[in-house]
Amino acid sequence: MNMETLCRFCKIKPVRKNKEHCRSCVIRVKTWGIDGTTELFKLARENADIPIQEAVEFCHKYYIGKVKHSYEKAWIMKTAMIIIGWSGKIVGRHKMYDDYSHNRAAAFSYLQRNYDKKDSCEKCGSKEELHKHHIVPVKWGGVCFASNMVITLCKVCHLEIHKNLKVVLNNDYLMEILAMHWSEIVRRAESTVNFILR
Repeated sequence: MNMETLCRFCKIKPVRKNKEHCRSCVIRVKTWGIDGTTELFKLARENADIPIQEAVEFCHKYYIGKVKHSYEKAWIMKTAMIIIGWSGKIVGRHKMYDDYSHNRAAAFSYLQRNYDKKDSCEKCGSKEELHKHHIVPVKWGGVCFASNMVITLCKVCHLEIHKNLKVVLNNDYLMEILAMHWSEIVRRAESTVNFILR
């Protein structure tokens, strides 16, 4: 009786002559490497929910495909695991981007979903060209939650408030704040070039 050799990873599909993996797992190895594919199957067999941070770390460690962004890698990981039988979830939230423009887009999207749309400026009552205004600007670390109340302003009032903010939250003030943490800033900056400083 001729026994077919099963794939080393999925242990389901037969492999072709002189091969270790089935065709599907060959693609997984090209995406995750041999160690990554092994770990992917271990996670899938555990069938537990995976915190997003663990998924991102897994992707950083094993992913060798062409996708660049963490959230896309995590989506590929989730899809691969569902295909091999995982029924868990990736839980939690992950900050997908570090750059300002993507954070602004995410903030705007959150506002659209979670805040009541007011039909007039909360300062002057105008109904023309309404904008959302964060009390602490996003570029200064303001977030899109109730703790950073968002108010509705017309374009004119919004520009006026931002002019006032530029006086209060300026580069001199930023430097004053950073001066209190200068030794930590130097320590972190030096850690990136320790191999030269030793």
